[in-house]
Amino acid sequence: MIFGYQFWKSLVAGIKRRAPVPKPASLDYDPASGAIEDCHTHLARATEAWRNNDLDTAVELMAKAYAQNRSPDIACSYASLMHHLGRSNEARDLLIQVIAAAPEFLPAQTQLARMIKMDRRAHSADAKAEITQRRALISRMQQALECDPFFRPSEFWRAIAAKHERLLDDFGIDNFKRTVAHNYQNWLIVSAQDGQWQSMKDIWRHERYVEPVLNTIEAVDDAGMIWEVENPRYALSSPGAMAVYKMATGVLWEIALARDQFGFLAGFEESCIGNPIRLRRNGRLISQDAAHSARELNTLFSVADMSKTGQLTFAELGAGQGRLAEMIGRATNHRYLIFDIAPTLAVSQWYIQQLFPAEQIFAYRDFDSWDQIRDELDASRFAFFTANQIKLMPKESVDVFINMCSLMEMQKQQIDYFLARIGEVTRGVFMSKQWYEWENTNDNIRVTKDDFRLREGFDLIHEQPDEIHKALFLQIWRRR
Repeated sequence: MIFGYQFWKSLVAGIKRRAPVPKPASLDYDPASGAIEDCHTHLARATEAWRNNDLDTAVELMAKAYAQNRSPDIACSYASLMHHLGRSNEARDLLIQVIAAAPEFLPAQTQLARMIKMDRRAHSADAKAEITQRRALISRMQQALECDPFFRPSEFWRAIAAKHERLLDDFGIDNFKRTVAHNYQNWLIVSAQDGQWQSMKDIWRHERYVEPVLNTIEAVDDAGMIWEVENPRYALSSPGAMAVYKMATGVLWEIALARDQFGFLAGFEESCIGNPIRLRRNGRLISQDAAHSARELNTLFSVADMSKTGQLTFAELGAGQGRLAEMIGRATNHRYLIFDIAPTLAVSQWYIQQLFPAEQIFAYRDFDSWDQIRDELDASRFAFFTANQIKLMPKESVDVFINMCSLMEMQKQQIDYFLARIGEVTRGVFMSKQWYEWENTNDNIRVTKDDFRLREGFDLIHEQPDEIHKALFLQIWRRR
């Protein structure tokens, strides 16, 4: 996920080991043999200065690196820094030079496309209004947690939330499936060494699906998940990385489809809301999010002997963009409550509102007691709450509670509290997917499987390692 450091490391190493590729005279690409090492030093120091927000030093060192080695790689890095500093015209001109001289050098094209989109957004009145409205909502959500100190997000999530807010500002909430969603569930599987691909590959060898190689996928630019500002590259803009992602998502879809006992994927197509990667199977959009949701819900409905008919009440703590709420909403008449922190809660609320405009939705707001909202909530299909509002829920008020890989991101006392509270408010079953081991260095804690047990009043009725992501396990607990 955090791929920036490795990119810079490989870039610097590449400068040292690659023989210079002749370029047209317009790029003045003729570094002296002794300048290569100096270029490496300048580039490494420039990157570190940029990472530390010492931008004056970064510009000076990057200019020196580029003067000594006018390679397309360094030109892209230099242009990105200039764009970050607001020198958009200079950045664009530099990339145009690179593309004109080496049109086959794709990173220059993807970088320029990103800059053009960001510049247009920066001057768009609609984008400015969206940012203002979203920031105000996020501020209210954050203030609610700050005023309730026990529920303040961990340092781990504060760091991620800051990056997510930047991504939402830079590319808009209407592009979230290419940015923050990669931290929710839509993993950037971009290497043949990825553990998830290794698992899927083994299944594929036995089950022999042909569709993944027939699926089609778009080419994308760098307007996507940019985890570090000093490395503004979207992993999927690399054709090789996208080829792995296409196969991984395609095989995952076939695995989910083959196990879709309850028909969650029957007729399902990934929504264009949020601007997903356009990966098509027989002309229909597919996604990791929908495939994983179908896998998890099929397990839940089978083990807990549940039905898609009727109207149960689901609740989820830490729902990402609301992928499970979406699938429940599209395939059943059940209700769905989401408890989360900002900015993720703002994303899921926006997404569900866009997906289900005709449904009654209880949007986030402050309140003092459940009785104040009971009638309105009972009439709502979906509802959104900050994490601290779970303390106001009545006992045994939901049929199904879900947590997917977010408990471990909390502080230890918060994990214990939320598990106890989930046990109190759940009258039916609790589905939990977590890491076997997780070390949170930001908050200096380490958790293991035993830290995620419901302690009282529930029996463990199902447990298995995740078929795809072997570092995760899925449990289902039922109230006695």
